[in-house]
Amino acid sequence: MVLSEASTDDDVVGGEVVEEPVTFQERLRLFRRLALPYFQQAEGAKLNFGLMLLLVLINSAVSVTFSYVGRDFYSALSAKDQALFSKRRPTLRSASQWRRRSPSSTSSSASALRSTGGCG
Repeated sequence: MVLSEASTDDDVVGGEVVEEPVTFQERLRLFRRLALPYFQQAEGAKLNFGLMLLLVLINSAVSVTFSYVGRDFYSALSAKDQALFSKRRPTLRSASQWRRRSPSSTSSSASALRSTGGCG
């Protein structure tokens, strides 16, 4: 850009035009100016926005829950705390409950665990 074309709001440093940083208020005003017509004219735009916001909040809640469960699980493993590990194990094992097992395979696997001394 030629120096004579530089606007009065911009600074010139070493022949380069350095623009002022855009403030948060300016960004918010621009967003409103662009988004307001969409929300006023599009059918279901507010509903879609609300559903998207709800899904983001649900996703965050699930992530936080997994974080706490994982923290407790690995804390129990590192501390070799069998009581806490056993308490958390059913939540981690709940997916395997969807599989159908015959009663004989369940009892044989339980007796195998007893004969080998458990899980560890």
